[in-house]
Amino acid sequence: MFGFLLIFWIVISGKADIQHVFVGALLSLLIVLFWREDLFSRLPGTPNIKELL
Repeated sequence: MFGFLLIFWIVISGKADIQHVFVGALLSLLIVLFWREDLFSRLPGTPNIKELL
């Protein structure tokens, strides 16, 4: 996901110089960390066989 966000940032910025890559990497990292901490904890779990029986 980090790679897709970074590529998206570079495409919408229009340039691939070091400043845009650095800011894009930082924003992508922050977004991925936020989604991992906040949203993944809210996803429902998949029940295993023992829970289904």
